[in-house]
Amino acid sequence: TNIKLVSDGSMIIDAPVVNVRYKDGR
Repeated sequence: TNIKLVSDGSMIIDAPVVNVRYKDGR
C-alpha cells in the first residue's frame, strides 16, 4: 500500500484492488 500526502490536505492511497482518495478528517 502506497500512501501519499498531497498539498490540499487529502491523501491518495494506492492499493492493489482500489485507489481511494479521501479527505483526512482529523
